[in-house]
Amino acid sequence: MLTRSAKSFFLRALCFTSLALLGGACTKEDSQPEPGPLVLASNDRLLLASTYATGVKDIKYNSDHQPVKFFTTGMEVQVSYDKDQVVYSYFGEKLIEKKVYDIENGLVTNLTEYNYFGDSESKGFASSFTYESGQIIKALLTVEGKPFGHAEYFYDNARENLTVVKMFDHSGNLLTTTSYEYTDYLDKSGSHNELHRWVDGTLFPKKAKFLVKKSSTEDHFTGKQSVITYEYVLDERGYALSVKATKNGSIFNWTNTWQ
Repeated sequence: MLTRSAKSFFLRALCFTSLALLGGACTKEDSQPEPGPLVLASNDRLLLASTYATGVKDIKYNSDHQPVKFFTTGMEVQVSYDKDQVVYSYFGEKLIEKKVYDIENGLVTNLTEYNYFGDSESKGFASSFTYESGQIIKALLTVEGKPFGHAEYFYDNARENLTVVKMFDHSGNLLTTTSYEYTDYLDKSGSHNELHRWVDGTLFPKKAKFLVKKSSTEDHFTGKQSVITYEYVLDERGYALSVKATKNGSIFNWTNTWQ
């Protein structure tokens, strides 16, 4: 079992996978995508900026409505596309980080992170993804090729909304269970995912048809539970202009700017 500090590090490391892939299913070990209906993000309107978390702004898109450049946390992010790979490059004064997405049959099979501190390249976390009927059901996280943990995703009967995410450490111990409840409002986030800015909705299938109303996370290490509720202000076309999230009495607000 992970120690408290190791568990905290694991959860931070796996956060980009579990949250960014906001979705049930058995968990096959074969990581190859299977044929099935894909539900990619709607591109009717595109997100131009959001103050969510550390914020993202000045998002530029190509003719396929895929993000090609944006700014976040003081960095410029450039995105390049080819048939089998998509690369996100993060620049400060120079290249800081790359996220490399390997594509097969139109789906991401692997995501590898590279860091550039000094003049050297180091390989950081890597994730491989298992699909069923076009939806992600498992993400396996490794560090330097060694197992670090994994997440399993469960959907409703219609396979439209993510209902539960379970996080495990490298030994298979259950760390957290997060369940989701939904509003009646359609999730109209576009190519660049509204909540999780580093994941491109044109690469991963959407995990929810509707906007989240409440998420509840049980920490199996401490026995504590965390609940977040969400309230939305929508424009006349149903796009979220602002969001209020309440967690244990603390309130977090953010706004979105749409094309």
